[in-house]
Amino acid sequence: MKTAAAVLSLTLALAVPAVAQENLRDRYVGRCHDAFTAPVALAMLGGAPVVFGSGHVIEVFGVGVSGGPQPDSATCHTVTGVVAAALAADATIYLAEATQIDRVSALNDGGSFVPSAIVPPLGPHDRIEALAVNGQGQIEAVVSTNGDPAQPRFLLYDRLAANAAPPLRDFTSSRIAAPVSAVAFDARGELYVYDEAGEILEFSSNASGTDPLPLRTIAGPLTLLRPALPEPRGTRPLTVDRDGNIVAADDRFIVTFGKGASGDAAPLDTIVSDDRVYGLGSDARGFVYVLRASASATGMSPATQGVRIYESAADRAQGGAAAEPLKDEYVVVTPGAGGR
Repeated sequence: MKTAAAVLSLTLALAVPAVAQENLRDRYVGRCHDAFTAPVALAMLGGAPVVFGSGHVIEVFGVGVSGGPQPDSATCHTVTGVVAAALAADATIYLAEATQIDRVSALNDGGSFVPSAIVPPLGPHDRIEALAVNGQGQIEAVVSTNGDPAQPRFLLYDRLAANAAPPLRDFTSSRIAAPVSAVAFDARGELYVYDEAGEILEFSSNASGTDPLPLRTIAGPLTLLRPALPEPRGTRPLTVDRDGNIVAADDRFIVTFGKGASGDAAPLDTIVSDDRVYGLGSDARGFVYVLRASASATGMSPATQGVRIYESAADRAQGGAAAEPLKDEYVVVTPGAGGR
């Protein structure tokens, strides 16, 4: 069994034995009763990319560029209607439905589980839009209020919160006047908010109450971040790498801003993906992982779903040429849909 599966087995009872691709597909169809379908999120665990789909499948790959192209392990869950997903450093999984956050601390191969849930205080027209987990295992939930995604509310929960436990902090911001595409934390616990107006706002880890001032805002024509087009939801992910660089995607374009960037800042570099980007991650080396899928892939075709790895921002800057992937690519398997 490869390293990623071993890490997960020790921490979570998540990994299943490494098996051939067709056997993985048999497991999916037999246990999960559905295909991978559309990608939802990419998370990192000990250098291993973990891919979440909108169905009931989670795929775990090998570590870094040495990992095999097929998943090392795969498992399924029973949560329906997943709109966002996040993974803590201790391998705890968080899956957001419209009105609650399901915490999965153990999955058994072929078995069932009862997740514990965090139930935010939502109104009848409120829904959860995005998730992130900080270095302390605390969970950030972005909630659209009154049925309007352009009125977001930010709730931070303790890692042990359950049921209707109150959030550690709760804030709203009039400076965010568009739906939130993604949120991410840096190593200090500062919160980054990427909205559909094409802005990235950084808030203090202590932000709370009504209208806290952002520490910084990245916005303007030089940033190359556009207001959202009517593209598929989930194609504007965000991550912060080990050096504090901010990496954001706009459909097929991935831009990296230096730590502390503010205002109408030009990106350090730009990566152009062949297909739409649904997830971003970074490991301890600063490598950037890109979950990509063609439009047809979101409609049940496995044609071009996968994860690519790029060098760190510093290494890409030294290269001075167009960014080429170090690994092309991990293959996200869609069960029962033909070979790859």
